[in-house]
Amino acid sequence: SEEECVAGNNDDAGCGIWNKASTVQFQSEPNVLYAVYVDSPRTSGGLFELSVSCVDAPAAGPILGDTTTEEKNEVEAFGNVGYISCAAIRNRNPSNDDGEYMLEKTVDGVSTEFKVWCHNMDSDPKEYLSLTKNNFSQYTEGGAKPGQTVKTTFTKIRLNVTSLMIDINDRTFSTSVGKIYHDINVTSMPFAVAQDCSTPYGRTGRALINLSGTPFKVIGGFSKGGYLPGGGASYDSSTNSWKLEGGGYCGWCVANSQTRESYVPHMIKSIHHALELTFE
Repeated sequence: SEEECVAGNNDDAGCGIWNKASTVQFQSEPNVLYAVYVDSPRTSGGLFELSVSCVDAPAAGPILGDTTTEEKNEVEAFGNVGYISCAAIRNRNPSNDDGEYMLEKTVDGVSTEFKVWCHNMDSDPKEYLSLTKNNFSQYTEGGAKPGQTVKTTFTKIRLNVTSLMIDINDRTFSTSVGKIYHDINVTSMPFAVAQDCSTPYGRTGRALINLSGTPFKVIGGFSKGGYLPGGGASYDSSTNSWKLEGGGYCGWCVANSQTRESYVPHMIKSIHHALELTFE
């Protein structure tokens, strides 16, 4: 199966004057094999030191959403501790169906409750963030790539609740229109991608990330890629939204790469790019 990045870090300033070391922290799951990927600046290489420590995970109590009176009393009795994943909810009650549930996460000592959509509860539970506003990515036709503009609209996005990273390539809860031939027949786009192939430094590609109505905001950056790319990203604090314009010949504006390499957005894999969130 395809690997999923659960946590990452590049140069932790908390490591002292020589801050080229990195630290990551994540909640592990039972019976899961984890791999550690270590990279170095540019072409350098050599030995590295890896230190791993484990701490007890927070206890998983009942969900904090649509609970029974008995479950609410149990929440109070156990100090109002919530679930940390959809898998934890399913493990406590295997009969739980797909739907909205409350999770709890602690960041920098602050505990926050938030709602997710739990998907595939009968097999391999995954967390998705429901979007209340219009969110889309668009590959605008024209120039070297004629056809029908490809626009993908998202109602939910895949959220890694450990790293708070969005898998922009997950299109489970999306709908698309249009088709452009670009090495393959492009009929849908990843989340947070504005692309075109109109002219050098073109910027007719569009994308909108609107997280209003959720407790999150984007902190991960965006970058241009491709040949003679144009465009950029702008933030509107009043609506907690990012507007992306992108293009080139061909070019795009997309969430920053997680692997220090640039990929054609409509052909990326989930391990290539992700969009980092934090609580507002």
